[in-house]
Amino acid sequence: MFRERLTSKLGDTVNSNPWYVGAPSAGYSDADYPGYNAFHTANLSRKPVVYVGANDGMLHGFDASLVFDPTNPNDPGVPTSTAGNEVLGYIPTAVIPNLTRLTAQNYNQNHRYFVTAHP
Repeated sequence: MFRERLTSKLGDTVNSNPWYVGAPSAGYSDADYPGYNAFHTANLSRKPVVYVGANDGMLHGFDASLVFDPTNPNDPGVPTSTAGNEVLGYIPTAVIPNLTRLTAQNYNQNHRYFVTAHP
């Protein structure tokens, strides 16, 4: 018999700060960072993604795409129809041997921190 699950499909995100990755905007020069201009140009259209580690043993990536009004420089943007969709779910090799612990009947009492290495 399986234990009762929470309603969320995502594991808890204890001690895991989300990281936004989008088009490069650092403004470095090739003089200080050789090859940066090529990197910058090649990644201008990179899909914006928010990454976060969850204690379901996975690193998750979520689409963070926004649409902006080009006539309004103060426009904060509106989420696209795909914003919020998971685009990456990665399980590090070191976590795989412990994944069976997620199904334990007493998991809620013996919580494991799979991604954050929290005690």
